[in-house]
Amino acid sequence: AGIAVVGLGHANPEIADAIAEQARTLVHVSNLYGTVPGTDVAITLDRLLGGGGQIFFT
Repeated sequence: AGIAVVGLGHANPEIADAIAEQARTLVHVSNLYGTVPGTDVAITLDRLLGGGGQIFFT
């Protein structure tokens, strides 16, 4: 990621902890495979957008 991607400060402990926790729970997988967190996000997005849609992550 470049310098213009994230404006959250340098070495923010709260953000660093959140990233570390995520890294302990989910490694990268192709979008060809479903994951529980991905499914949870898709369900939430669908609900927030009125339901009945299809969510595709790239």
